Amino acid sequence: MNENLNNPSFNVQKLQEALFVSKIKCYRAFKEVLQQSPSDVIIKLRLQKAEYLLKNHTLNISEISMECGFNDPKYFSRLFKKNFECSPKEYRARIMKV
Repeated sequence: MNENLNNPSFNVQKLQEALFVSKIKCYRAFKEVLQQSPSDVIIKLRLQKAEYLLKNHTLNISEISMECGFNDPKYFSRLFKKNFECSPKEYRARIMKV
């Protein structure tokens, strides 16, 4: 999964094809083990990668969103804010102060 995080077309269907399992089996396995849907896990991993890039690289927000597999920087910013309770720009500013 980590190898495909920067690929915007990587989704649950591609994941289940790579794992050679049905959609239902994939969903059940993720829910049983991680208590999250496969799509939620993919988004979480992408946002964790974005967090790392915000901390350790000088890429701008649009470049980071593309690097993490999001085609739309606005959508990326909304998801980031929902998960981290601040925008990517605010997050980077907080990190730089520390």
